[in-house]
Amino acid sequence: MAEAIVITVVERLINLLIEKEANRLGGVKEQIVSLQKQLVWMRYYIRTYNYLLMRFSNIMRTIAHYWNVSD
Repeated sequence: MAEAIVITVVERLINLLIEKEANRLGGVKEQIVSLQKQLVWMRYYIRTYNYLLMRFSNIMRTIAHYWNVSD
C-alpha cells in the first residue's frame, strides 16, 4: 500500500512539473509531447522497480523462512 502512495505522489509531481514546463514553453507542442512520452517511461520504470522490489522481498522472506526452519 505504501508503494501505491509513493507512485501516486511521484506521478502527481511529474504531472505538475510537466504542466509548469508546458506553461513556460508557451505551448510548444513538440516539447510537450516529448515530456508526456518521458512521463510514460518514468511511470513504467517506477512500476517495474516497485514490482522487482516486491519480488525480491518475497524471495528474501522465503529464504529467511527456510533458513530458520532448518535450524
